[in-house]
Amino acid sequence: MDPVSLLTGIPDLIERCIQAYDFFQGIKNAPKACSELMEELRVARERLQEIQKCVNGGDDKEQEQLSASLRNYKTTLVKLDSVLKVYGDPKFEFNIKRRVKWTWSGEKKIKALRDDIKQNSGNLQPLLVKMAKDIDDMKKRQQEADAKKAAKELAERLQNIVKWLEPLNSEAKLQGVRERRQLETCEWLREHDQFVLWYSSGSFLWLNGIPGNGKTILASFVIDHLREKVTSGEEIVLFAFADFQDVRSTDVVVLLRTLLARILECYKPENFVKDFGELEMSMHQHHTDPPKSVSYLIQLLRKVSAPWKRVFIVLDALDECAPENRREYIAAIRELASARSNFSIFVTSRGEQDILDVLSHVPTISLRDETQRVQDDIQRFIEDRMNTSYLPLARVREPVRTRITSTLLEKSKGMFRLVDCQLQSLAKAKFESDIDEILQNLPADLNSMYERILQSVKGEGQRAVKIVQRTLWWLVGSHRQLRLAELVEAVMVETGRDSPNRDLKPLSGEHLLEMCSSLVRYDAETDIVVLSHASVQDFLFSDYLKRTAHHSNYHIPSFSFLHRHTTDLISAYLHYEDFQNGPCRTEQDLLKRLEEHPLLVYVVSNWDVHTVKMYETRPDSESEEPPDFDVFLTLFDNLEKDLLAQRSRRQLSYFGTDLRDVTKDGSSKLEWQSLSFSSSKIIYLGTEVLKTIRGETCQIPPSVEELDYMVYPLVSEGPASLVRDLLHKLPEFKEHPLFYFGTPLMISISTGKLDTVKMLLQEFHVDVNNRAQHYHCNYEVVSPIFLATKYGHVEVVKQLLDCGSATVFPPEPHPQSFPEHVPEDGHSDIIIGAADHGRVDILKALLGHGVDVNTRSSISGDTVLHTAIRYGRIDSVKVLVDAGCDISPRSKGKTPLDFALNQRSSDLIRYLLEKGASFDQCLPQNFEDLEWAAGELWYPETRQNLSILDGGPKLQQDIEKIARLLEKRLSTSQAPGIIRAILDFAELWIVNSFERHEHVNVRDDSPREPYISTPPIAGSPENPVRRIIFTTLSHGKKEWILKGHAGGLYSDSYTWFEAGVESSPGIFMRIQDNVTADLQSRTHVNVWDYQDAPSSIKEWMAKIKPGDTISVYPRAGIPYSTNYVESIKITVYTSYI
Repeated sequence: MDPVSLLTGIPDLIERCIQAYDFFQGIKNAPKACSELMEELRVARERLQEIQKCVNGGDDKEQEQLSASLRNYKTTLVKLDSVLKVYGDPKFEFNIKRRVKWTWSGEKKIKALRDDIKQNSGNLQPLLVKMAKDIDDMKKRQQEADAKKAAKELAERLQNIVKWLEPLNSEAKLQGVRERRQLETCEWLREHDQFVLWYSSGSFLWLNGIPGNGKTILASFVIDHLREKVTSGEEIVLFAFADFQDVRSTDVVVLLRTLLARILECYKPENFVKDFGELEMSMHQHHTDPPKSVSYLIQLLRKVSAPWKRVFIVLDALDECAPENRREYIAAIRELASARSNFSIFVTSRGEQDILDVLSHVPTISLRDETQRVQDDIQRFIEDRMNTSYLPLARVREPVRTRITSTLLEKSKGMFRLVDCQLQSLAKAKFESDIDEILQNLPADLNSMYERILQSVKGEGQRAVKIVQRTLWWLVGSHRQLRLAELVEAVMVETGRDSPNRDLKPLSGEHLLEMCSSLVRYDAETDIVVLSHASVQDFLFSDYLKRTAHHSNYHIPSFSFLHRHTTDLISAYLHYEDFQNGPCRTEQDLLKRLEEHPLLVYVVSNWDVHTVKMYETRPDSESEEPPDFDVFLTLFDNLEKDLLAQRSRRQLSYFGTDLRDVTKDGSSKLEWQSLSFSSSKIIYLGTEVLKTIRGETCQIPPSVEELDYMVYPLVSEGPASLVRDLLHKLPEFKEHPLFYFGTPLMISISTGKLDTVKMLLQEFHVDVNNRAQHYHCNYEVVSPIFLATKYGHVEVVKQLLDCGSATVFPPEPHPQSFPEHVPEDGHSDIIIGAADHGRVDILKALLGHGVDVNTRSSISGDTVLHTAIRYGRIDSVKVLVDAGCDISPRSKGKTPLDFALNQRSSDLIRYLLEKGASFDQCLPQNFEDLEWAAGELWYPETRQNLSILDGGPKLQQDIEKIARLLEKRLSTSQAPGIIRAILDFAELWIVNSFERHEHVNVRDDSPREPYISTPPIAGSPENPVRRIIFTTLSHGKKEWILKGHAGGLYSDSYTWFEAGVESSPGIFMRIQDNVTADLQSRTHVNVWDYQDAPSSIKEWMAKIKPGDTISVYPRAGIPYSTNYVESIKITVYTSYI
């Protein structure tokens, strides 16, 4: 018998047992055997009921045994049925005659049945015990599987946050530095008094030294030493390297995000969800970039460090961080290691003045004071390098090796870098006399060393000079590190040419590296070329080089000059004739193009960055002419060849900055590394690369033109001076929406470029009421003043108001491509947006401008006060009440006090009551939902006033009687209309309620299915529905709980309910959100009335026809959110006439 048959058969057996038991219980003066049989029937019933609970848990053998036992039961009970028929007369009674007869025949049968049932029950007992054990084991395994699944889910969520923070690959950097560290070097540091003190109990230690002093090597030693010492789970080691070669690593914000990401990786995932919900919410909800505020990152680091007794942080080369705000940022890092914190921070840098100003009073190790220890390490460095990197020196006579070592030590001045360059020069010597000559003429410092290298390049000819100069300038000016093949093509790029200057093409990449000597370093594993040391870059900008004979070839006057020079080269490159045949249509063609032009990916991905940098670094006093945009405008002429060239470039800029050839089975394929969405690039994720290769159109706004791809990154990233020059050249873009980021004014507001906003308003007099769809607003059409409100730019709001900005905008049709998104009230009514986002200063500015304090949303029907309560903004509530707002307006039947009660916001409830709100104006409440407030002074009042509406059903026949009475009184042709008006006024409607009580969990990936649907609606042919009351009991999964919101808010809720009807397929009206931050289910009552509901709901109700069904759908909006539904009730009021 299969499990289904078992499950369906057991209830029948149980019912038979009950019937037999009840039968014998009703027989008067029944013999003892009957009572014994009754007892066995009772036991059998209990056994069967237990079996019924376990039947799905047993294995095949157990189910076979169970099936046999149940067949025996059934056979016995069939026999019992035949006995029961004998005594089936209700008047049957055991008298003396019947007892005598019973003794000879009936008693034997009853006892036999008793014994059979008893035996069957006995057979079931061990089986039941085993099945119960199996079920317990199965439940345990399921619990373990669920726990593993939950743990994996939490770990994935934590890892998503780590990826979002975009940390540096500090581990790879450490490995590279460690490989350059010689054995037994740096050991002195662990015994240094300051280091010992810092390691034992110190909070901050600064190691400083001159360029090339080995600071980074020492930092790597400290990291390894700490890792070796830190073995318990109470301590942790974090580290990051600033590196002038990697632009991102020179940003203190990125360094702090790296530290945060690494410590989060060690955080318990379950605690992370609880402690850092706001961080995860920010990532999911607002589509934002990772945190950029140093103070906020410091705050997060303090918070995340709590589980550890001590957190060691090593930061290397702070002097290589960008000079803007460096002093303030280093001071913030210094404050992180305050006296009572658990941080111990070790930093290295040169002794730059701004750093010295901040760290002058902290414990310090200066390498200038450790001359002998540094010299000892340099000696080991020399010996190691002569035996490894510079093998020709390993073969010279021992006296010569000794002389090399002693001479280099004498003139090293504590600089590993200087010694390394000198060793490389010595390794090229062909004779012992050459070594002696080099040793006698060793450069005194790094600048002299680099000058000598340039002099040797000059000896190789003018082409070598050009190649080395261009290599060095590209390495300094590039936005990211360049590969060797990219550099080989880069040195051939010249302005005024539509193809590479192949006369400057080296025979190979190795020849280029050889020409550059020790000025560059090449990593064969990553194929990356970088300047060999920060001192090389310093040399190229130095006054020292400017005074030498090489200055005309190598000296870089300024970063602004370099960015302009690089931008001119990029412009020339983009004009290459090879790119004017259009995009490649096959992967093979694209691979061939990339092979011929390896620099192409870098150029199309970073041309805008160089243009922006050119403006950002241009001093106001510089006498240069403004950059000429005509060079770029010619790239986007309407000529067919220019359009094809533009599409060629976009083919790569859409999808990534990193393409690698992958050879498999003799065929070449492309491996694309997609870029994450950033404000500086337009990346369309999810579109197959092949579609773009074939020239198929991506899904983008229909108004996008070729020139948009150039304008957007410059507007979004460039300073006001760049935007000014751009719009003077292209005035048609002054009001032109760019993709889903709006007009230049809107882009400048959302990116916080307030000086650009001011320039656009004052100089270009842009239209302040020009609206457009915006990516950060769920693709809704929004206004500039809404964006200024959303991002809290109060001065911009005032400027926009002064320039004539409206404060109320008509709702726009919802984007069909994003049906899940619900339009925000604040998009149309700016004062509601101010309350929504908690912008008190903007709220005051709008009220001062004359905006109605009782503004009601045309979308949701909420007033400004409703919105402020919904989002828990008590400061906004006080501003509104002080401005004279209505204290008890209704929205879908609810007052602001209703909202506060549902949110359990005691402070808001007390304040509203003080200002005149009353419980008798609230909707009915489930008193279980108010138990939390039992200790509040106002709680007794709720018991008196928050009564449950009777809402009893009114039957159709009752309404018909009233209608007939009215018809007798009214004989006019307008009687039906008048009767309906009378019935509506008296609210004499047919009332039907439908409810379901069943626990259902709805996740974000659950199909959209109704929890409850009404039977077909009856009523008048037109507009039958006059009122709907939705009563829900539910809660949302406890995600992203923000501290301070103990009672839960409706803001940032990702679980809700929608209503739908058959006559409007695909149209769903939002009923109610769950509150956040609470696992306890709450009752919500929503009243939709044909007169008082918002216009969108009125229209939806008016479309309901007789025969339609009304359904309620529980929803969950984002990953890991769950809507826990317990019950829903729908009460429908319909008109009969």
